[in-house]
Amino acid sequence: MTGAGVLAFVHGFSVEPGLLTVDGSVEVLSTSPSATTARLTDATQREMADGIWLLRMTLGEGAAGGRVEFTGSDGARAMFDVNPASTPGWLDFARGSMPMVPKEIRFAGELRGLQVLRVPAEAPIPADPGQVLAWDQGQWRKPDYELFSWSRYPKVLIMDTASYAVQDAFFKRLAFFVEKAGHAGKLESASALAGMHGYNAHDYRAEDLARFFTAARKDPAGLSTEENALASLLVENGVVKETADGYAPSDGCILCISRGSPALLRSLLLTHECFHGLFFTLQAFRDATEREWASLSADEQALWTSYLAARDYDTADHYLVVNEFQSYLLQQSRPSIWGFQNNALDHMRAAGGRDGSLARRVASRHVSSFLKSFDALDAALQSAGGPPGGEAIAVRAAQEAAQQ
Repeated sequence: MTGAGVLAFVHGFSVEPGLLTVDGSVEVLSTSPSATTARLTDATQREMADGIWLLRMTLGEGAAGGRVEFTGSDGARAMFDVNPASTPGWLDFARGSMPMVPKEIRFAGELRGLQVLRVPAEAPIPADPGQVLAWDQGQWRKPDYELFSWSRYPKVLIMDTASYAVQDAFFKRLAFFVEKAGHAGKLESASALAGMHGYNAHDYRAEDLARFFTAARKDPAGLSTEENALASLLVENGVVKETADGYAPSDGCILCISRGSPALLRSLLLTHECFHGLFFTLQAFRDATEREWASLSADEQALWTSYLAARDYDTADHYLVVNEFQSYLLQQSRPSIWGFQNNALDHMRAAGGRDGSLARRVASRHVSSFLKSFDALDAALQSAGGPPGGEAIAVRAAQEAAQQ
C-alpha cells in the first residue's frame, strides 16, 4: 500500500530553547522567535533535483501567520502568506508549489525546524488547499490530474483535474449515486447520464465510496477505466478496502476540483469541499453539527431543505442535508453571512408559494438564523481542532493573496 505519507530524506535542522541541532545539509544563517533564515547546501539541492522533494517547516507552538520566502540559486523568488487565523503546526512546500529548487528559505515567524523529505512516486503530495489551487500543472505527475493530501488532515485526499470532462469521467456516476435527487442509490449508466450535469466539485466519505464501488463491481457493465483507477487510488491510500463482496469503508475521504473552473470559483469550491472533508474527518464537529441542526425550528430546517432541493440534492438523506448545511455556511467568512441569508430569502420570496411563505416567516421570526448557526458551527469546529469558518485555506501564494 502506498499510503499518504512521506519518506525521510534525512536532512534538516531543529531549534529548541537554547539548542540548535543541524546535520550539515541545511545551514541556519539566523534564527530568533520572530524570523529564521536558512540555506540548503549545494549537495542537498542536487539531491532534490530528482523525484518530488518536500520541505516541511515545523512552526513554534501557537504560531500565527507569517510569510515564507524562497529564493533559488538564480535569484528566482516564490513567496507565500500564511493565514494567521488558521495556521497549522507545520507547513509543506513541494516541487510544483514553486518554480525552482530553493536555495535560501526565510520565514517571518517562529520556526522550530525544517526537514527535507521525499514523496514516494505514487503517493499523494502533502499540501495546503491554497497550494493546490496555484500548483504548477506542468509539474503534475499525470497529464489529467494530480493527487494531494491535505497537510493538516492527511486522510483528506484532494484530486485536481485538468478539465470538467476528466472530473466527470472519475466522479459523475458517483455523484448521482450518492447525492442527486431522483438518482441516489441507483447505479446509472454513463449513457443514461449523458447531457446531465454532475457537480463542479466533489466530496465523498469512505462509506459512500465503498457502496458505489461495490454496486458497480457487481453490475455487468462494471467500472469505467477512470472509475477503476479511482478505486485503486482509494484502496492504495487506505480510504476503502477490497473484500470478498466488493469494498468496505476504511478511513478518509476524497475531494475533487477542476482546472475548468475560473480561479475565484476554484477557491470557493475547494473551500466548500474542505469543510466537507472536515465534517467527514472530525467526529466532534459532526456531532456538534447534528446538535445545531436539531436546534433549528421546523421553518429553519424546511428553508434549508428547500435551498438544497433547488440544487438537486437528495434531501431524503439526512446525513447529506446536515453536511451541506454546515458547508454552505462555513464556506464564507462571518461578515458574508448576512448577505448569504438575505440572498437566499430573496430568491425564495420571489419564487412565491410555499417557499415564499416560508422565507417570510424565517425573516420575521429568526432574523439571525444563519449567523447564529455559523457562530455555533465555527466554535464547534475550532474546538474539534479545525480552522475557523471561512478559513480552510492557510497558505496562499503571496501575489494571489494580494489580489484578493
